[in-house]
Amino acid sequence: MTIKVNQTEIPGTVLEAKRWWRKQIREAQKGLTDEYMTEASEAIREQLMRMEEYRKAKTVMLYVNCGKEVVTRSLMDVANRAGKTVCLPLCYDTDQHLMDARLWNAEHRLVAGAYGIPEPASDAPVIDPKEIDLVVLPCMSCDADCNRLGHGAGYYDRYLTQLRDDVVTVALCYEEILAEEIPTEEHDKEVNAVITEKNIYRSK
Repeated sequence: MTIKVNQTEIPGTVLEAKRWWRKQIREAQKGLTDEYMTEASEAIREQLMRMEEYRKAKTVMLYVNCGKEVVTRSLMDVANRAGKTVCLPLCYDTDQHLMDARLWNAEHRLVAGAYGIPEPASDAPVIDPKEIDLVVLPCMSCDADCNRLGHGAGYYDRYLTQLRDDVVTVALCYEEILAEEIPTEEHDKEVNAVITEKNIYRSK
């Protein structure tokens, strides 16, 4: 399923269009049941684990889900048990919207971060962004062309510029809230792949 809209209803500027789409997505998210999100998240995890890019990656940056995002805790555990170096984002400057990647494993505790989202404690080791092979990103929604709609703070936009050119970026999205077309600005970059419970969409 893809959320389709009357294009004439979308505001003119990209920034306004993004805000408009976020409102549509929030409405669509209300229809996502806990049962659906649990089953879809498990299917999405299996889709990711079958990707060659994931299997080859030694250092993987994941995220801790909040709200209606794809659930990732089991993915964190599985990646850790598979011997991968797992890191998670830590937001350390809420004025400039900056984050870094911190090491996580079963021995590292998570604490409530700046936005109440669980993240590594401030004493967790920092992972050099150049060491990361694959980044798994949260989203509000994506489209089939691998454009991602985040929450609007720009943390990932800034962080991704520090990574190697060959790093693989993957967004996790429920098929039920996949958007028809995400508006983009010049600084917005496509992710390499969008994974839903039904498909793996790849950038062209």
